[in-house]
Amino acid sequence: MDNSNKNTDIENIPKSSEASDAKADEVECCKAILMKANQLQYQLNKLSSKIDGLQLVDQSGFIEESLQNFTRDLDNQVASIKAIQNMQAEEFEQKLLEKDRMRLELLDALNKQEQSHLQETESLKKQLEASDKRCLELEHQVESNKSTIEHNTTCSICFDQWNSSTEHRLVSLGCGHLFGDNCIRDCLRRVSECPQCRARADQGQIRYIYGRPL
Repeated sequence: MDNSNKNTDIENIPKSSEASDAKADEVECCKAILMKANQLQYQLNKLSSKIDGLQLVDQSGFIEESLQNFTRDLDNQVASIKAIQNMQAEEFEQKLLEKDRMRLELLDALNKQEQSHLQETESLKKQLEASDKRCLELEHQVESNKSTIEHNTTCSICFDQWNSSTEHRLVSLGCGHLFGDNCIRDCLRRVSECPQCRARADQGQIRYIYGRPL
C-alpha cells in the first residue's frame, strides 16, 4: 500500500507543475490582453475626444456663420425699417408743410373776405346815411310843399280852403293876392286895403279866378 501511494504521488508532481505553468501563462496572456484592451480603450477615448473636438470646431464655425448671417439679416431689416421711417417722416413733413400752406392760404382768403365785407359794410353804411339824409330832405320838401300847397289853397284870412262854387270861392284883388270871396268882402267893408300888402283896394277890384285847380 505504501509503495503504490508513493508512486501515485510521484506521478502527480509533474502534472501539478505543468498545470501551474499553464495557469501562469494564461494569467500573463490575460494581463497582456487586458493591457492591450486598456491601450485600445485609451486610444479609442483619445480618438473620440479628437472627433468631439472636430465636431465642436465644426459646430462653432456653423454657429458663427449662422450668427453672422443672422446679424446681417438683422442689420438689413434695421436699415429697411430706418428707410421706411425716414420715408414716412419725409411724407409726414410734406403733409405738414402742405397743411400749413393751405392754412395760410385760407387765413389770407378769410382776411381778404373780411376786408371786402368791411368795405362793403362801410359802403352800405354810407349809402344808408345818404338815403336817410335824402329821406329827411324829401320829408322836409314834402312838408314844405304841403305847407305851400295848403298856403296856396287856403284863404290867408280864415285859413280855410277856398272852392270854386260857394261863397268862399277863389277871388283876387288888383294887387294879385288871393282870398276867399266872402272873407275879402268883409275885410274891405271894414278897411279899404289888401290884408297882405296893405295896398289900397275896394270891392270893385275883386275878380273871380277861373281854371285854377282847387
